[in-house]
Amino acid sequence: MYKFYRTDYWEQDSRTWGKLNDWDVYWIKKQQSLIEKQQFSVPITKQNSHSALADELRNLKQIYTNAHPAYNKINSLQKEMKESTYFW
Repeated sequence: MYKFYRTDYWEQDSRTWGKLNDWDVYWIKKQQSLIEKQQFSVPITKQNSHSALADELRNLKQIYTNAHPAYNKINSLQKEMKESTYFW
């Protein structure tokens, strides 16, 4: 079984997942919420956000077939992450 840390994000229709920046905003808000609740949190950095997303996308890609609309969105997010590393 695959472990997802942000199931509330992935339970949405894949057409609403947005772009890489949308994930970053979502992830930062979640991390800030964990800090406020004094629960475990990792440092809030773009690198940590993208690392978390990469893990989630790898798991999602193993669940959805290439015929599913979510598969295309997963590929799109992975491509966007790869391209964003060129500008760091």
